Amino acid sequence: RVDGYLVDDSGPLGNGNDRLDPGETALVPVDVRNLLSGAVADVTGRLAGSLALLAITDFEADLPDIPGSAARRTLAPHFRVSVPPGAACGALLPVSLDLIHADGASLSTFDLEVGRRELRRDAVDLPLTIPVSGTAQSSLAIGDAITIGDANVLVQVQHANISELTLILTSPQGTAVTLYDGTAGGANLLATFDSQRAVDGPGSMNDFNGQSAQGNWTLTVKDTLSSSTPAGAVVGFRLLFDPPGGPLCTPFTCGGQAVPGSVGSTLRLAKSGADLAYSWGPATGATAYRIWRSTNPAFTVPRLVAVGSSTAQVEPGAAAAGGSGVTFYKVHAINACEWQGP
Repeated sequence: RVDGYLVDDSGPLGNGNDRLDPGETALVPVDVRNLLSGAVADVTGRLAGSLALLAITDFEADLPDIPGSAARRTLAPHFRVSVPPGAACGALLPVSLDLIHADGASLSTFDLEVGRRELRRDAVDLPLTIPVSGTAQSSLAIGDAITIGDANVLVQVQHANISELTLILTSPQGTAVTLYDGTAGGANLLATFDSQRAVDGPGSMNDFNGQSAQGNWTLTVKDTLSSSTPAGAVVGFRLLFDPPGGPLCTPFTCGGQAVPGSVGSTLRLAKSGADLAYSWGPATGATAYRIWRSTNPAFTVPRLVAVGSSTAQVEPGAAAAGGSGVTFYKVHAINACEWQGP
């Protein structure tokens, strides 16, 4: 299961603000959780999304072995995606992640968000032990001075009897809200307060509205009973804030360059021994070209074949590989910012 993702847009084709803005090319590390009780090994992820919405130019990433019920992040260089400059701020781009491992395969779907409807930050001091009859406290520093329009917090706690626990979230201004106060028993807690689960109180997540997000936020978890239940752990603490004015976007401008033109219907394929030879006509404003392959004409699961500046390229061994069914091909021009033409 996909637990979440990050955006690394610190490269030359990004704004460096940790979100996918229109016109950017960025790396996307993905967090994957193993829902099985035993570990899985030899894990590889393959990311796919409609070519009409985004271009995934590095679609495969490896993961470390994942213990049972644990989560791990894809290994560098992760996935690489390009967002069209005309993408709407706040748009959700659906993608799928095919996970192949030693014991089989599974498919997860999630959305990549253009811009950000919310500021998302994860605590980095986890996991933290919750001592028996003791307290665990996680601190999460927010550097963004945005005004909070709506606040949510995701919390994940591993404990054999969560009815023994009290969870309190405190803002940098000192506003404290009791998220959970032992109102339901059972093992473990995974919840997003307030969008998925109401807080127990006293207090409400709306108490944070209008405050600045900037500063140190604290999640306090108290084990209120002296019992034989073993120590637990805080394993997840994420803050999510919506600004009052809606989605945040900073389009990547590409120095005023335009989206390149189309190659039209000029693509030609020919067998050259064991190879496939591609050729097409030039497009205005192009600095390079991408060749895409898909098993469906809508290119909902495209694979990048090659990138190059020439209008003629050869794919070694592709003709010999063969395969059943129909395969579709497209060529798109790109400019220096990897903006893809029609």
